[in-house]
This record gives sequence, structure tokens and C-alpha cells, in this order.
Amino acid sequence: MQGQYWKKSVQLELAAAGGLRIVTSTDEAARCLLYKWPDQSSKAYHRAKGMCLDALEGRKPDEEARQAFIDAALEAHINVRVQ
Repeated sequence: MQGQYWKKSVQLELAAAGGLRIVTSTDEAARCLLYKWPDQSSKAYHRAKGMCLDALEGRKPDEEARQAFIDAALEAHINVRVQ
């Protein structure tokens, strides 16, 4: 139950989590959402969490989980840099 590495990583600036974080896979994204996310109440957060878990179980493509993760970061006003 481990997602594939993404073609392009996502760099986040998470102040509470110690600065910059580079996320390279669905597994890392799910862990970031579950343990490091500043606002766990938004629709985009819940969608991203669900998409990541679905991708980890093979029900959704990893790239869809990646996009949902980016959308959640943008909604949470997290600085995002796609590499």
C-alpha cells in the first residue's frame, strides 16, 4: 500500500512543520496531510486526504492525488512550488 513517486515533486512552506518540505509521492502527501497540515477542516483538505488514501489502495491515480494535494495547499494559503 505505497503510492508511486510523482513525476514532479511539490515543495511546501509549512511554518509550523519546520519550514520547507518537499513531497515526492502520494505516501508522503498523505503523511503530510495527516500529521503536518495547519488546517484540517477545509473541503479541499478532506478531498486530498481521501484521494491520497484511495491512490495508496490503487483506486485512484497518483497524479490525481497529487493535484488534490496541491489544491488543498493552495486553499490553506500554503506557499507551493511545483518542480
